[in-house]
Amino acid sequence: EPTSGVSTADKTTIMEILVTASRRVGLRAIIQVEHDMDIAFGYSDRIIALHEGKVLADGPPARIRADRDVVDTVIGRTRAPGTRTAPHPGPFATGERG
Repeated sequence: EPTSGVSTADKTTIMEILVTASRRVGLRAIIQVEHDMDIAFGYSDRIIALHEGKVLADGPPARIRADRDVVDTVIGRTRAPGTRTAPHPGPFATGERG
């Protein structure tokens, strides 16, 4: 996750460095884990969306963005102003360990 823990202002700079460096050395693909969907959509030709260790969807960004299962499970929907959604409790909230 090259942009994890990085300020929003620096994410684009990091991605541009990765793209420029990969082109300079002749790479045809970069495989990366990315939770920032704006970065994933902006810099990807293909996205594989995972959920609980399984492939949820695989395709170009436009198809992934339009996939109802991906939106509901990974991306989330825009909430109406004034509404709140409880934060996801995470895998250890119930005492489970992976």
